[in-house]
Amino acid sequence: MATVTGGEGKKAAVYLQRWRQLWARFERADPNQEWDGFIEWLISLRPTLRPATWRQYRAAVVHVMDQRQVPYSELFHARLMERINLPDRKTLPARTSSTKSKSLSNADMNALLQHLGAHDGRWDRLTGQWLVFGMITGLRPGEWQRVKAFPNEGEMILRVANAKFDTQRAHGPERTIHVHIPPSMQDTLNEFIQTIQAEDFADVYEGCRIALWRATKALWPRRKKQITLYSARHQFSADAKSAGLAPEVIAALMGHAVTETHQTHYGKRRSGRGSVMVEAEAADVMRVVERMQQRNLMDVGKTPLALK
Repeated sequence: MATVTGGEGKKAAVYLQRWRQLWARFERADPNQEWDGFIEWLISLRPTLRPATWRQYRAAVVHVMDQRQVPYSELFHARLMERINLPDRKTLPARTSSTKSKSLSNADMNALLQHLGAHDGRWDRLTGQWLVFGMITGLRPGEWQRVKAFPNEGEMILRVANAKFDTQRAHGPERTIHVHIPPSMQDTLNEFIQTIQAEDFADVYEGCRIALWRATKALWPRRKKQITLYSARHQFSADAKSAGLAPEVIAALMGHAVTETHQTHYGKRRSGRGSVMVEAEAADVMRVVERMQQRNLMDVGKTPLALK
């Protein structure tokens, strides 16, 4: 094991403190507290920072990602290392949570699919598929990088590495989603996964993100709330709530450790369509229930009565 010198230890402490300060700022701007959202938020600050400050921030974040073995850190590192070569920053899509839509209506989805289908850009078709399957499965955009799909007696089984897995923020290292879609859609889902994983994921993600932004700007130039790839996950949450799924089941499907996350920060029941095409694995639901019970016991232990 490599020995950490005094100087290295001090640098690590500085990096950790700087990351904590950045994360606290991010939490005030975006209560979802997702790593992918944090990275995009940090990148959005770059035009306002001196080059030296940006390098310090980037080094601190990369250090913490490496130390904590953050899932998908390779993707996040690639995003942080990208060169900015667009001449006018005002033409870039906004990355703040206040400008992102937390719903994706049928009318908007149909308009987007028609618009994307009418264009032959490299990423247009893939972007439409990303929205459709994101809304069906509820996956985080970054989770498609490592998802594994298996056919099973008329359904597709997805094994998803939870992007937020640690001792507090996910119910386990992975979750299983049973997807009930027609055979033709199963083939398209397989094709989508193979395509998205065959290339550099950072390039695919950025290409589709920009393609979607251009489509929304063309269709709805006056809208303040932008539809993003993450909007599909919010719509999944709304659909699951309106379909009457138990909060623990929704948490299991979305990869959350507790129910409050989707109840507070994700798409609302009123925006839902009343049905979903997925089922959760019983073991995943049980892990959420156990996490909730453990947390409730800890909360009881902290009450004034328990302290007497």
